[in-house]
Amino acid sequence: MTVERLLPEWPERGQRERQWFTPERAAEQVAEAELIDLLRALVSPASKS
Repeated sequence: MTVERLLPEWPERGQRERQWFTPERAAEQVAEAELIDLLRALVSPASKS
């Protein structure tokens, strides 16, 4: 995934902090099973075809 620009303001700015992770590391940081699966799919061999 390529980030082309960052917005200085976003709706949850006061509640969240932006951090950059690899998809593998991000999957280790979240608790939601569906989000973990989504993040892991970003790096699985099947997702690169």
